[in-house]
Amino acid sequence: MKFLKPESYDDMKLKIRIGKLLLNILALRFVPTDPYWHSLKHCHSSFELHLIPYGNGTLYTNERQFDIVPGTFYLTGPGVYHEQISCPEDPMM
Repeated sequence: MKFLKPESYDDMKLKIRIGKLLLNILALRFVPTDPYWHSLKHCHSSFELHLIPYGNGTLYTNERQFDIVPGTFYLTGPGVYHEQISCPEDPMM
């Protein structure tokens, strides 16, 4: 059995229905820990869910700054610019 690399999850075309809510999953990415990981300021035309199971970092939006700790789950909306920076001593995943 061949396992897919995380990069191959960028075009999933997966739809999940929960009652009247339809979620269209466009991409799924796993970013392993790296002390110098930095997601540059960007935005999307859709909602983006983030789950940080391990590590620490900082989330910057146009208006606020948030600490990212293990177990953080957050949502950024369409057109919301955001940036994440991993803590070098305890990088987030």
